[in-house]
Amino acid sequence: MLGAVSVMPGQTGIDFQGLWYEHKRFVLSVGLGLAVLSILLSVTASIEATTQGLRRNSDKLRTDIEEGVDALEGNEGRALGLAEELRGKALPELLAEVAWELDPAYVVPEEETNPYGHYVNVRPQAERFVKKRTDALNVAYPKDLGFPDEIKNELVAETLVRLDVARHVVRTLADVGARKVTSIAQRPAVIEAVPQSRLAGSGESAEGPWVRRLPFQVEWEGSVESLYGFLGAFGKKGRVLLIERCQVKRNTKGGTIQCDLSLVAVELLTQLPAGAASADPEAGGSRPTGRPTRGGRPTRGRTFGGRRY
Repeated sequence: MLGAVSVMPGQTGIDFQGLWYEHKRFVLSVGLGLAVLSILLSVTASIEATTQGLRRNSDKLRTDIEEGVDALEGNEGRALGLAEELRGKALPELLAEVAWELDPAYVVPEEETNPYGHYVNVRPQAERFVKKRTDALNVAYPKDLGFPDEIKNELVAETLVRLDVARHVVRTLADVGARKVTSIAQRPAVIEAVPQSRLAGSGESAEGPWVRRLPFQVEWEGSVESLYGFLGAFGKKGRVLLIERCQVKRNTKGGTIQCDLSLVAVELLTQLPAGAASADPEAGGSRPTGRPTRGGRPTRGRTFGGRRY
């Protein structure tokens, strides 16, 4: 509360200077408090405005994220549908391009009651097909192309495909300048179902045809040019071999190279062969295996379909 205001005799009015000196500290304190209060109110308003802006941005960002997730889910569904459609249409066509085209003579006739007898008749033809060319070019190769004399009836169809592939491989090696075919080793086959596109509106999927992969390994001696020629010869439709591994070693003498190729022939099947109900590596009947032969003599006993002979 302000102090009493005194008026000297002979003076009129209020002594403001006295008032100022007397209440200076109080006035300054109140003024500073008001200034601080004003600043705090301004800062508080600014913080509230910033908070509201961040809240609006957060709400917008959340909305954008939800819309983006919805769009991604829709795109994912469309992409899966497109992938399934392509797999059902394009994959069989692609497999048909790389499938091995089997010589009709190497197909077991439907009326044949003794498939093994057909194999016995065909195998010498494969030998003559190769021998005529290799003898003329003086190229050595494993006896009987590394195939056994006796096999089970359920293995005949697959073995004939392998025999057809092997005879073309050895003859082609002779044609491109190989000096010696050291070994041919058959590896276990794998059968896989080719998924078809989902039937429109049915919600069901169809399987088949099936693909049988017939891997084998061939070792031979020749030149770099012969390697190029060999690889180029098996890139055409009906005569395609897939390369799994190619190892080349240069011989110190003679200027030749030693090639070790792991190749795969692909066969399309319209039905599963006997004993091949699954693609399990332990499955028996459709999984022939073999070991290399060197110089016309088997280095170790070979097996076909898990059976030693």
